[in-house]
Amino acid sequence: MDQLSQQLNAAVAEANNARTVAFIGTALALIFAIIAAVLAVRRR
Repeated sequence: MDQLSQQLNAAVAEANNARTVAFIGTALALIFAIIAAVLAVRRR
């Protein structure tokens, strides 16, 4: 039973980690897109 709960905790931690990585990736992509748009407007 203890081993099962350990595996469950590991799975939950892994899922949270993946969600955090995806969130950071999305945020970076948004920031990059905003910077690119600002640069494109400034060049005109």
